[in-house]
Amino acid sequence: MTAAAKTQPKRSMPRRAAAAETPASKRATRRQAAATFTTPPKRSTRGSAAVSQPTPAGPVRLLAKKRRACEILDVSPATLDRWLKDGFLEKVVLGPRHVRVTMASIEALLHQPAAN
Repeated sequence: MTAAAKTQPKRSMPRRAAAAETPASKRATRRQAAATFTTPPKRSTRGSAAVSQPTPAGPVRLLAKKRRACEILDVSPATLDRWLKDGFLEKVVLGPRHVRVTMASIEALLHQPAAN
């Protein structure tokens, strides 16, 4: 460093001019802003995955996740996947990794007579 650099004071960022608002006027402004702001209504998403939405073309279909279908039928996930692939159960694909099994096909499989 040079001798001239040592003697000069460091430059700092210029300060902003102070606002002329008092704390009372800030509170009034906040109240006005709060009075004009309304929150949007909350949407309920509870249970939307369990039941498909009714359509004009057909009735509401009850759906079960693969894990729940395994519990109801008392089978492993591999067996359930095989039954879905072979067509013993009806599946509904909601997305790339979202598969549901129709309760009607589960009940039909449960009420089938056992083959000896």
